[in-house]
Amino acid sequence: MIAVGGGKVSAHLIEQAEEIGHEQWILNDIEACGDNREEYRVGPAPFTSEILVAYLCDYIAQKKRLAYSVWC
Repeated sequence: MIAVGGGKVSAHLIEQAEEIGHEQWILNDIEACGDNREEYRVGPAPFTSEILVAYLCDYIAQKKRLAYSVWC
């Protein structure tokens, strides 16, 4: 446990909080490449991305349960 603001917060929760905002970095990169960031922000994920995430989640769920919360 790590003391934060007089209370205790697990290192895992702090690590998860550091992940907030990563989607903005990706949208900034998309915009820097000349594409429309809003189209990606509000639109559905490309089918190939959906398949990749589904495959990874299935693999993790069946073979690497410990890592499940990281990917899904």
